[in-house]
Amino acid sequence: MEKEPVYVRIWKLVYPLGIKYLVEAVVTLAAAGIFTAVSLSAPEGAGRVDGLIVKYSNGILLAGNVLVLPVLWKLFRRDEKQGLHKRDGSGKCSFFWVVLLAVCGCVGFNGLIALSPLPVWFPQGQEVLNTLYGGNKWIALFNVVAAAPLAEELLFRGIVYSRLREWTGPFYGILCSAFIFGLLHGNVLQFVYAFLLGLIFAYLYEVYGSLKAPAAAHCVANLFSVLLTETALGRVLEKPAVYYLAVAAAWVTGALILVRMHGRNGKKGEEPMAKGRRRMENDRLLIEVDDLGAELTRIYDKYNKREVIWEGDPAYWKRHAPVLFPFVGKVNGDVYHYQGKEYPSGQHGFARDLPFDLKDQGPDFVSHTLEANDDTMMVYPFLFRLKVTHTLKGNRLKVAWKVTNYGNSTMYFCIGGHPAFRLPSDADGGYAGWKIRLGEEKRPVYRLLNGEGLCDMSRTYPLELTDGVYTVDEHTFDRDALIFEGQQIQRAGIEFPDGTPYVNLSCEGFPYMGIWSAKGAPFICLEPWFGRCDDAGFTGELSEKTGILSLGLEESFRAEYTIEIC
Repeated sequence: MEKEPVYVRIWKLVYPLGIKYLVEAVVTLAAAGIFTAVSLSAPEGAGRVDGLIVKYSNGILLAGNVLVLPVLWKLFRRDEKQGLHKRDGSGKCSFFWVVLLAVCGCVGFNGLIALSPLPVWFPQGQEVLNTLYGGNKWIALFNVVAAAPLAEELLFRGIVYSRLREWTGPFYGILCSAFIFGLLHGNVLQFVYAFLLGLIFAYLYEVYGSLKAPAAAHCVANLFSVLLTETALGRVLEKPAVYYLAVAAAWVTGALILVRMHGRNGKKGEEPMAKGRRRMENDRLLIEVDDLGAELTRIYDKYNKREVIWEGDPAYWKRHAPVLFPFVGKVNGDVYHYQGKEYPSGQHGFARDLPFDLKDQGPDFVSHTLEANDDTMMVYPFLFRLKVTHTLKGNRLKVAWKVTNYGNSTMYFCIGGHPAFRLPSDADGGYAGWKIRLGEEKRPVYRLLNGEGLCDMSRTYPLELTDGVYTVDEHTFDRDALIFEGQQIQRAGIEFPDGTPYVNLSCEGFPYMGIWSAKGAPFICLEPWFGRCDDAGFTGELSEKTGILSLGLEESFRAEYTIEIC
């Protein structure tokens, strides 16, 4: 997908800011209208209205922040569904260190400003503070310590920083978002203070991966600022010796806390990874494969800065791209028959739920193996060895299988892939409107499943294509997967609703292709298979199953498919 034009990016930064300040302006105008109506009979006229606006300024600001919060939350959640809030850091938020860092920032940065000539050059900054803490103290406190920080963190870190980070990376994202945060505080003194705090807040968001950390720090910093200016604590710090000692201690302590945080959570190139996952990467892609099921769990597209493989949210589907073995789909009644005996089998076999052994790993590949054992023999009476290799090259990932029979009888099996591709858009709409390109076949036909998850053999359905493309609608997956037989689909691709290519999957020689998604989910699965679910009503021997493969003693089966990121 092509990069967005500069004007589009600027607009994406400007309009959330505009929303916040437009709401504040509307609330102020509404308050002015109310005050004007109340003051019509008063001799002071407009002057009294101005005085009322100043008197109740904290209430007006509080109302504006409360009203804009749900709007900003909606924008934040929309960005979150598009993957903008995935962070390199994933450390647990330690409330103690966040609070202490916020206090150090408040004391240290205020001290730096006070010791500089800025207060003399720009005395209007103090006038703003006097207005900010004027009026009803409790309303002012609630606005300054709670409502304003929450609204500003959603806006400046949750939305502005996240969007800047997507375009520029963390370093420049932190710098630019802090600059914007400071600039919109309206005067030089507050610009310097807000800019420095903005650097810390954005860094906390980057390190901890959650808005809870910067929001807590922001609330604490504002609370401590109120304590410094409105309570006896500020008078204690008026003593020069105490003041200089406090400022120095704040800077030293704050620096040590940042070093500690960076050392634990901020190491570049060492993204947190679940135990048992193997990583490989190049300039274009980052790949992760889990030892459990030899499952591909992550493809991160560095160029477009987005996740490609579904993250496994159990609200829709808890998996990513499982290997289906020794069966694809369901067997009738969850049992199959082999040589007069009945064996249980869950959907898609058992390999996806078993730990594989790491066979080999290099900079651009990782190989796993699974071998028959006493547990597998109870449900699958064959001595097998399954090798799964993921190989990275450029913008492509090849997934290769090798199945070997080392038993003394013919082995029967199916095998398939089930990669789920995350749709990088507003997930509120799910898959509707996305396009699937199915190559040269003018009118492929597919089968559907019955209510038991078995293949309905009563009829086939034509899939109407326009120039080789099918547009997914909200009813496409009402009856589960679409099953294409007879090598109809050897290459498939997912495209954005505007037709821009997103991902392609090549599976030359595969007899079956399944296309599926959970109802309304923000992902689409392209599933290359050797074999499929049982025909409805099938009760025969395993060797008679539709699509079944067989291997003689010491024979091996090999197949591979390739994922290409556009």
